[in-house]
Amino acid sequence: MYDTTVKFPFPAAHCRLVAGQGAASKLRSVVSKVGCSTMFIVTDRNVNKHYESQLREYLNGVRCPGDILVLPAGERTKSYRYQLKIHDWLLKKGADRESILIGVGGGVICDITGFAAATFMRGIRHALIATTLVAQIDAAIGGKNGINLPAAKNIVGTIKQPVSVIADSMFLRTLRPQHLREGMAELVKMALVKSASLGKLITHYQSSHAEDREELISRIIQQGVKLKLDVVRKDPFESGLRKILNFGHTTGHALEALGKYRQMTHGRAVACGMLVALELSRRLCSLDDETVAWGTKRIRELYRSFPIAGISPDGVWEVIKRDKKRVREQIRFVLLESFAKPVIHTVTERQFRSSFDRVTKSWSGKP
Repeated sequence: MYDTTVKFPFPAAHCRLVAGQGAASKLRSVVSKVGCSTMFIVTDRNVNKHYESQLREYLNGVRCPGDILVLPAGERTKSYRYQLKIHDWLLKKGADRESILIGVGGGVICDITGFAAATFMRGIRHALIATTLVAQIDAAIGGKNGINLPAAKNIVGTIKQPVSVIADSMFLRTLRPQHLREGMAELVKMALVKSASLGKLITHYQSSHAEDREELISRIIQQGVKLKLDVVRKDPFESGLRKILNFGHTTGHALEALGKYRQMTHGRAVACGMLVALELSRRLCSLDDETVAWGTKRIRELYRSFPIAGISPDGVWEVIKRDKKRVREQIRFVLLESFAKPVIHTVTERQFRSSFDRVTKSWSGKP
């Protein structure tokens, strides 16, 4: 088990992060140490169905009353509508500035819980129990919180560090295979921009037998968490280094928004975005064929194709122009000069269109 406390100098904050088998058993000590007046839990229907009784057991003996709010599962929940629902619920239940809000779920629940905590009474404490692979190695770590607008992903939000993040591999046992693939796509991204050693672990995982994968995934999660923390410690507000974690996300977020957050899941859209970024990197940064082949093969292990046959590059580009990573009229992508050597590069519409068309011809079809 990996158990560490991260100190962020500004804003002054400490975040305890526990990852690995048995991590969820630390929840009681985390909440008790915070010393809250009341405790409130936000989760979704899928997580609540599987883990409500265990959550109550883990929190048995915590001396602060509370309640659970269960939201619909899915990306469309990450909206003003449900953020307002959380705020109204907290107010109705008597939450105050000494309350703690705990999000239990995947990336959607982690993001909206953090945003609700950051904005209710100008900020109350929150903790996250990440139950999906995406959340455990990415969404729950680093303090990014937010909601979507219909036309743009993650365009409204804050940066506020949770007091704790718990990532227990136990939760992955009830995930469907497609949800595990979502997290593996983010891990492929992390390897490409940050770590050849993680890349080797992912290759080993994808070629291993099912009975060997549980131990491997625990090692992969811990390494992914450490890598994400290393970046966030150095750049908590995404003013520089942290931007490398957006590899594949510029195109990916646009595809999610174009599909109204229904047609393509986050992991699938990011995987497609990475293919576009790899092609752009080959053309604009002379990325070596070996790295392109590694990334392409890892993505091929996750997804055989993408539902992009009818999507116009013009439409994708129009959404990208609204992305928060745009600077004046320049669209900046995270690209690769070599494995684990990312660079921020301005991309023109013509360059994007050419690379997107190439990916479309090779990867469009039934998912």
